[in-house]
Parts: sequence; structure tokens; C-alpha cells
Amino acid sequence: MAVTAAAVRAAVVRTTVVRTAVVRTAPARTATASAHRHWLLKPIAFNVVQCGFAPRTATAYRHGVPCLRNDLTSHCHTSQVLSTVLSALMKYIRSYIIFPEVGDLPTVKGDFYALGHIPNIIGAIDGTHVALVPPKDDEQVYRNRKNYHSMNVQVVCLSDQYISHLNAKFPGSVHDVYIMRNSSIPYVMEQLQRHRVWLIGDSGYPNLPWLLTPVRNPRTRAEERYNEAHGRTRRVIERTFGLLKARFRCLHMTGGSLMYSPRKVCHIIVACCMLHNLALRRQVPFLQEDGPDGGVVAAVEPAESEEEEDEEDDTDNRDRVILQYFQ
Repeated sequence: MAVTAAAVRAAVVRTTVVRTAVVRTAPARTATASAHRHWLLKPIAFNVVQCGFAPRTATAYRHGVPCLRNDLTSHCHTSQVLSTVLSALMKYIRSYIIFPEVGDLPTVKGDFYALGHIPNIIGAIDGTHVALVPPKDDEQVYRNRKNYHSMNVQVVCLSDQYISHLNAKFPGSVHDVYIMRNSSIPYVMEQLQRHRVWLIGDSGYPNLPWLLTPVRNPRTRAEERYNEAHGRTRRVIERTFGLLKARFRCLHMTGGSLMYSPRKVCHIIVACCMLHNLALRRQVPFLQEDGPDGGVVAAVEPAESEEEEDEEDDTDNRDRVILQYFQ
């Protein structure tokens, strides 16, 4: 979505009005540098966000600054504004989360090969959890194996951390493999099999004709070399999760749990991923902020492999890769 000159001028005119409204509503949050740590925005970006929610009447400042948590005033109004923004963003999802097309495959494969020297990789797949307050009737469905409530979000990323696929509709108790098998990924990858391309995933996934996983108990030096290359390649998905959650603290556990319905949480996750991709394509630099614990928000999310005992591995493709490239 292009930003017109008129829109920029209008935003600049409204900045002073909005800043006054913000300081009146929540001075402890906005009068000091702690405001920017709370929002994870630099001053200029903070001003732009304020402009997007400028009050339209003399008394609109009473509604406060929209926030994804419940620690500012008028949560009801905040939720209404958020719903409007999310609805607008959802219309553009296919413009900002795009799986590689056939014409893009040579470039995508080359970029992945540079990471770990495994050929024909076009994406790294994994799941990550985003905490939420669960519906009372389905509380257990959202409890994940780490004993907190969440949505389990499946992501496929490219070598530059661009998110090419996203599925954010499953609750935290659902296994990564189930999500993968019930997403569009199997169909998409099967359609691309004549191009001999693969995704790369951790040991929680089964090895499939289109999905390469590590050798669980390597017995040869070739298998060890393959595992080392696999790890170097797959780590891009961990870096992607780390960067995404550092850019958008609402997805990070340090901010607590999102207090919205699962459907709205799903839309929040999708919107954050869209904006993450937009930032990458526009080359917006990520400037790390101090976390609430005094440290820096992690830029890498540790791998969380989930073992699936009943899955049968189809290792023919992996065996051929090891034989051809790692002997």
C-alpha cells in the first residue's frame, strides 16, 4: 500500500494534537523514554503510530492510546479501533505473504544453498507459540506442552527471514505435524515436486519427499556433515521468529498474554507477519530496544522440537542428498 504525499502531510499536521492527547491520557507511559520501550518504536515511528490514531473530537483523548494489552484506558474502544485496522490489513494478506513462484525458485534455492550448502531448499518450516487468555469453555485445548495457553503458529520463511507461508488458526495443544498436514503446504509442495525442491524442518517433523529433517542418530561422517549443514540452514527460521517477536512485543511472552478472542489473536499474528515482511522489503532497520528485564530482546528464538512417535519417515530423498553431497 503506497503512502501518498497527502496522507503524510495530514499525519504531520495531526501529530501535535495526538501527542497532547497521549500525554494527557497516559503520561507515565509517554512522557519519558520508557514509552518507546513499551511500544518498541523509535521516536519518529512512535509519532507515525500516534498519527494513525488521531482523535477526531475535542474529547476523544479520553479514549487513550490503542494498545494490545489491557493496561491503558478504554479497552472497549481500543478493541474497536484494533478490529478496524485488522480488517483493513486482512484484505492485503496475499500481497504481503507470498510463497515462491516457479520463476523465483532458482534464486530462492541459491540463497538457501549459501546458508548450509544443501541444494534445492525453498523454505524453512517450524511452529512458534503466541500466548493468549483462552476461552473459558475450551481452556484445555489452548494449553500447550509448556503449560501455558497459546496459539500454535506455523511459519515457512525464506533465507532472508521473509515469511512466505503462515497458518495461525490452531490452538496450542495441537502438534506441529498435525498443523502441517492440515495446511496448504503439502498440496503446494506436491505441485512443485517436478522441480525437485524441498522444505527443511527439525526432527519434530517426519522426513517426506518434499521435507528434509536431520538424521536422529547419525552413524557415519557423511550423516554428521549433513546434520551440520541442516542445522546451519534451518536456523533461519529461529532467527525469523526472534526478529518477528522482537519487532512486535505483543507476540512475545515478556508482554504477557493477548486478551482477545482466538480469532482476533489470529488476525493480530497475521498482521504482524505482514508488517514484518513489509519492513524487510522496505529495508526498515531493526533497532533493538532494552527489554523490561534490562536485557535485549532475543533476536533468535531457541528451537523447540516436538517428537512425534507415530510418524513414519520416507528417507529416500534424504539418503540421496547425503550420498550425493556429503560423502
